[in-house]
Amino acid sequence: MSNTALAKAHKQVQTLREAYARKRKEEKSSVRSVTHKVVSGGSAFALAYYDARYPANAAVMGVPIALAIGGAAALAELMGWGGMESDIVGAAGQGALDCFAAQKGAEMGANAKAAAGQ
Repeated sequence: MSNTALAKAHKQVQTLREAYARKRKEEKSSVRSVTHKVVSGGSAFALAYYDARYPANAAVMGVPIALAIGGAAALAELMGWGGMESDIVGAAGQGALDCFAAQKGAEMGANAKAAAGQ
């Protein structure tokens, strides 16, 4: 095998390695993105269920549980208390805050509807 052919083969192998590494990185990023969405949606669902199922226990020191958990998880992400998984903790907190916002919006909408006499 000549030096030219060897150099060409080496370049092809290097190109394949780079393409493989790029695909692995994209795959990891995609899995992480889906994980964030599932954790966020799951925490919103779980907190909404808990609030509806146990309304007497849906507050911590007068603060709605979704707001308390969302705030605590956001703080944990900000401070890095979750280690390498701090972003997952933040996704759970985001879901909790989304749950609180949706509940508050529904409550305000119902109050506005009642005030309008509908």
